[in-house]
Amino acid sequence: MALNIGQSREIIFGEVVMAHVRDELIDPKTLYIDQLGLDAIRRW
Repeated sequence: MALNIGQSREIIFGEVVMAHVRDELIDPKTLYIDQLGLDAIRRW
């Protein structure tokens, strides 16, 4: 789903259904991903 918020801007919403993550970034007790360690690509 895309939401037009201006002449040259859009927000796109979606659901992540799969991700490939290095084993050392996953906490084995909680199964949470270390988001800072992941260093994901994003734009602001």
